Amino acid sequence: MSCELAGAPALLAGLPQVLGRDDIRVIAAPCVGRCEQAPVAIVHQCPVPRASLDAVAQAVVNGASTHPDSAASGAFDAAAAAPQPITDSRSQDLIAPDYVGFERYLAQGGYALAQAVSAGDHDPQALIATMEDSGLRGLGGAGFPAGRKWRIVREQAGPRLMAINIDEGEPGTFKDRTYLERDPHRFLEGMLIAAMTVGIEACYLYLRDEYHGCRAILQNEIARLQADPPCPLPRIELRRGAGAYICGEESAMIESIEGKRGEPRMRPPYIAEVGLFGRPTLEHNFETLFWVRDILQRGAAWFSGFGRHGRRGLRSFSVSGRVREPGVKLAPAGITARELIDEYCGGMLEGHTLGAYLPGGASGGILPARMADIPLDFDTLQPHGCFIGSAAVIVLSQHDRARDAALNMMRFFADESCGQCTPCRVGTAKAVLLMQAAGRLKALRDRHGPKSLAGFGSAKGSNEEAYLFQKLVRTGFGSNNVDHCTRLCHASSVAALLEGVGSGAVSNHVNDVEHAELIFVIGSNPTANHPVAATWMKNAAKRGAKIVLADPRITDIGKHAWRTLPFNADTDVAMLNALIHVVIDEGLVDQASLPSAPATSRPCARRSGPAAPRRWRRSAAFRPTRCAKWPALLLPPAAR
Repeated sequence: MSCELAGAPALLAGLPQVLGRDDIRVIAAPCVGRCEQAPVAIVHQCPVPRASLDAVAQAVVNGASTHPDSAASGAFDAAAAAPQPITDSRSQDLIAPDYVGFERYLAQGGYALAQAVSAGDHDPQALIATMEDSGLRGLGGAGFPAGRKWRIVREQAGPRLMAINIDEGEPGTFKDRTYLERDPHRFLEGMLIAAMTVGIEACYLYLRDEYHGCRAILQNEIARLQADPPCPLPRIELRRGAGAYICGEESAMIESIEGKRGEPRMRPPYIAEVGLFGRPTLEHNFETLFWVRDILQRGAAWFSGFGRHGRRGLRSFSVSGRVREPGVKLAPAGITARELIDEYCGGMLEGHTLGAYLPGGASGGILPARMADIPLDFDTLQPHGCFIGSAAVIVLSQHDRARDAALNMMRFFADESCGQCTPCRVGTAKAVLLMQAAGRLKALRDRHGPKSLAGFGSAKGSNEEAYLFQKLVRTGFGSNNVDHCTRLCHASSVAALLEGVGSGAVSNHVNDVEHAELIFVIGSNPTANHPVAATWMKNAAKRGAKIVLADPRITDIGKHAWRTLPFNADTDVAMLNALIHVVIDEGLVDQASLPSAPATSRPCARRSGPAAPRRWRRSAAFRPTRCAKWPALLLPPAAR
């Protein structure tokens, strides 16, 4: 979404012409996790931040194909100066920032806590208690208390495994990549401390496949860690994700690690009991483990001492959209969107004012600017139909439409649906079509006025559905042109038509009325119930079409009728039989049309042929006494 706000559609449309080469494919991609650098293009594996037509063309000319290498000579300590912006206008566009390598991390006291835990200097129960007291919750989106998760898995019978989610597929989220690009060993030490405390045999790291630079960093630094281990290491396996959004869900990720299709598992059993390869599994998000060392060294009170508006802890917000300084902002839990934008992002872009925001990425919902003073944390947004999730905040302005944002997200979900559940697999695609149709209808209304739109309901809908449909057309379109056949579908005339000619009253599309030569209206008042169709009938009559009206009432459409059959109540079946009797007896059946007629007309074809059954002749016998209100002389002209 951030890329779309920054002009990605125009970039995508213009690149093929600018590049002008048949051997280069330009492909639309979903979110690649660099929202603070929007719009982003990826040339092979090389990111182009703030991409323009010229910048992408130059990257192609330069032969860009791989992610640039990062130097292991960086200096980074997020906890030392917390809270603070992790990236700002000076660093937000870096592709391969310097990171803290293995030797430098050791020199700064890294892995000292892991060595102490390995030596038995810390009681595992005390470590778990510290984690629980800190209030640290899972920072991948679910928000399950980290210390409680350690306790639950530790109580399970071994061997136990760990699965670490670095897939970061939620649109708008890039905090894990930002930390991993700068301080990988702080995360790895947190992983080792958790593994030793819980009793983990092997650790599986599931890394997003689009994070080519992060994969190179992890491969290099894990190799250095294994070459000179500061403490006994569990088996560590780095697995590449396959670009599936659903694998951000813990059980789908486990299915993918096992080599299966990434789909969520049914619960129970929970993965803490039966997880990866059927073993009890401790599953964590990258950032959750990133804070373990600092919490245990500095104490639970250090972490829980941050917070605003009654909330506790730190949150890493991935902020993108219409702000001056997008990026990762390490801020107190409970900070509001307005405070986050003003204090950490330099305010809104020039010419933009806050219009709305997404507090938790694509799946977290949309809130208007008037709700920008709600504390951003777990459990604070649910009463408003939203959630913080991975804390990906996408900021919209007065120039953006919430509908466009919703359509953007729904397209993403339709594309990323794993297909396991019908409501998601079918519903997301249908929702996209409906939203696109709504956009086209709005454009027609704006161009031609509300009277240019009309709603036609189903003859098979319930009264409740008809009511809601009318409300939709009248409130959504601003039009009173609403037709529905709910009350007519139970009429006995429909049953008679089905019996007589094999087709019901709604066999033709209503548009056919405008071009018909004969219109037979029975027991219906189109002017009252079908005003648009009634207008078409009247126009057809002016053009020369003949309207045959069968109704005991005097209706407006009767002024335009060529023939009127005023039958008694409850005699419509006899009248239809009489009309068909005349058609058969006088040989008026169009035999040439029968072979190509739809299957619904075959009963009439069978009964009107030379060998028509006698029972049909008897059932079609006309008795004028049953329909005494109208003379029999009216029938032959109407039938003909």
